[in-house]
Amino acid sequence: MDGIIKQNMVNQKVPYVVSRFDMAINFYCIIKKNNKFYLVTYYYNPDWDLYYPFYDDKNKTPQNYPSKAKKYSNLIKESDAFFNDPEKYLKLAQKRFKELIGCSCDVIPSTENYILYEVKYSKTANVHTIYKLFNYIITDVDDANKMLYKSLLPSCLFDIDHLDENKVVGNAVYFVNNSREMLKKYAIRIK
Repeated sequence: MDGIIKQNMVNQKVPYVVSRFDMAINFYCIIKKNNKFYLVTYYYNPDWDLYYPFYDDKNKTPQNYPSKAKKYSNLIKESDAFFNDPEKYLKLAQKRFKELIGCSCDVIPSTENYILYEVKYSKTANVHTIYKLFNYIITDVDDANKMLYKSLLPSCLFDIDHLDENKVVGNAVYFVNNSREMLKKYAIRIK
């Protein structure tokens, strides 16, 4: 089963062999407009046909390693051994945000669901990968217009109360659905 490893799954048996470990630094930006809250997303790749919150796709560091984990808890421990210092990637991600999106951003680590683990199967590579996702919230940008309209990536706003996994990547839907009030607290207001 692909998807987020939820707390109730940690003692369950892993039904496949995971042979790749990867991580991502995700930046969640919520816009408040006309008393509604919207997730800012970007279209990275037409082959994926999904929108994603900003993540740094240049500084990913996959590790090919056949997992020996029998349970999800062991799989998480193996992932933690590879990726335990997100701070070394955070500045690179902020630099990449400025390069791709066209403006600077301030971020804070999420106090809810800061780290999520997700397993995905790649048909093209024929492997299961566990992703360790570090989630940050954008608290300020120096130019919201660039972020929304002038970036190198096409952007789209999605109402956070009606996210659709057919349009927005599943881990973002999970994160927003489980962190909604905190995200609203840091929403950037625009007219």
